[in-house]
Amino acid sequence: MLWPQDMPAHALVALSEKDDLVPAPLVAKHILDAHATASVMYHPTAGHGGFLIDLPWQRRLVQVRRQNICDCACFNRQEKRVLMFE
Repeated sequence: MLWPQDMPAHALVALSEKDDLVPAPLVAKHILDAHATASVMYHPTAGHGGFLIDLPWQRRLVQVRRQNICDCACFNRQEKRVLMFE
C-alpha cells in the first residue's frame, strides 16, 4: 500500500470508478486531502485495473501526466485536480 505522505510531489493516481476491490471515491478523497499536489484520474467504466487494457485511456493518462510535468516545471503548480474521462 502506498500512503499519500509517501507519494512524490505532483503524483498522478489512476483509479477505476467501477473497482470492486478498491473504494475509489474514498481513496481519491484521502489522497487529495492528504497530498497537496496530487491529481487523481478516474476511468468511468473500468473495474479493478481495467484501465490497463484500454489503450485510448492509457494515451490520455500519458498525455495528462506529460502536461502535469510541464505545468509543474513551468509554473510550480500547487492545485489539486480530479480528472474524469469517458
